[in-house]
Amino acid sequence: MAALKQCTQCGACLDNCPVFLLRKGEEFSPKAKQNLLRASLNGDARLDWRALMQLAGQCAGCGRCKTACARALSVPEALAPARARQPRWQQYFWRYWIERGGHLWRVAARMAPLAPRALLPKKLGILHASALAMRASDVEAPWLRLPPQGVKPLAGKTFAVFGGCTADRLRPQWTDKARCIVTALGGSVADAPGFTCCGGTYEHAGMPQRALEAAQANVNRWRALGRPALVIFCASCLHSLRQYAVMAGLLPPEERQVWLENLTPLSSLFRGVHVERTTAALPVAAYHSPCHWDGRDEDLAFLAPLLPDLHKGRALCCGFGGVLRMLHPELSRDLAEACWQGLAPVPTVALTGCSGCVMQLRAHAPQGVRVAHWLDVFQV
Repeated sequence: MAALKQCTQCGACLDNCPVFLLRKGEEFSPKAKQNLLRASLNGDARLDWRALMQLAGQCAGCGRCKTACARALSVPEALAPARARQPRWQQYFWRYWIERGGHLWRVAARMAPLAPRALLPKKLGILHASALAMRASDVEAPWLRLPPQGVKPLAGKTFAVFGGCTADRLRPQWTDKARCIVTALGGSVADAPGFTCCGGTYEHAGMPQRALEAAQANVNRWRALGRPALVIFCASCLHSLRQYAVMAGLLPPEERQVWLENLTPLSSLFRGVHVERTTAALPVAAYHSPCHWDGRDEDLAFLAPLLPDLHKGRALCCGFGGVLRMLHPELSRDLAEACWQGLAPVPTVALTGCSGCVMQLRAHAPQGVRVAHWLDVFQV
């Protein structure tokens, strides 16, 4: 597989890896992990498996190494089969957490304020912060809106909205607003229950079969709807859905390009559309660019001209990392804290366009700082 190609040790990945930049050790670099994983998966008996996975598993799953690498080597892609080879209990718990999230996530959000965080062990305290972040989001006065009588560029077109796990279970208002935006722009919205997790979090956690099953369920639902354009407002979901085109046995060759062409970032629907600023007084705001935009952030391209005072900060990984929060919660927290430092000066509100980033940034936000998806400040 591509992830097992020989690393040339060029070092192009070093300035892009958030874990290496945080820990400052060569052993944390993507190139070191590539060689360790390659040797281990090729059966090198000299390597201690537990020690190797403890080190190589400290990966944010952001994929920035692949973007920088001339050979497109990816530590997350190399790490997934290694985790699958010898799973840990945290991975099984993560699967249960994802698949039972419809009930568990809401319970965790309701119960978290009742737990005395000061009495919790360190690792549980970090996870407790994540549970607190699941509570209902702060209400923001709308900053942007569509004019009442605007153009209808989507007239005659049908769309389905892919909300993703977080929106479906904790923030259904995001999905509702996305549907309203499509309708306001003249499009038709297909009734689209039946989509499941995008599967990216399963893949990174070392559960490739479960990832394939989730992908197959989503593709089957898309076909049943007549293969409409899929509107997505989460950068991580969009990234994972794009990976379907290269998953073995999922899409026939003639359908792969059709699938990719139908994946539609919600913010891309506003091209050529007049969007107004509301009369609300704007707070000091910053924008966090999710890693999974791979350097081409459609949401920022949409927001920047409308909100010229929006502070971009340094584009650092928030540390969400899916199962990373179970396997290495301290690393996940430290990455989040570094990300907030990159957004200095401290804003009043931080916006982003990824469901996971919203939850991670909210869990580790400085005192008094609010975190929102850009949909939260958009009025339809």
